[in-house]
Amino acid sequence: MEARRLNGDEIKQQLEEIKGWRHQITEIPAQPQNKNIDMLFKMFPFSDYKQTREFVNKVADIAESLAHYPTVMFAGNYSTVTACTLDLEGLTEEDFALAKQIDAING
Repeated sequence: MEARRLNGDEIKQQLEEIKGWRHQITEIPAQPQNKNIDMLFKMFPFSDYKQTREFVNKVADIAESLAHYPTVMFAGNYSTVTACTLDLEGLTEEDFALAKQIDAING
């Protein structure tokens, strides 16, 4: 089945199933005009850099297994993860599946 962009009600329903993730709308530069894209965002705190790095590596493994790649940033004792499906300009069920798997590794 091909991925489909979720509407606002579907996004709200899916958000109820994941803790701590925020829905945000981010402006992406594009031609001929900028586009507003629905995204998921979550910050993960850790006690030290080593734990943060280990988490980022696990997220990379999940992304590879799903062939669905979030934006991951990390520094010191935290990491942020942002997920969306850019080619559909929004959120899909795949983004929420990714979020659930990331949450599972963070216990």
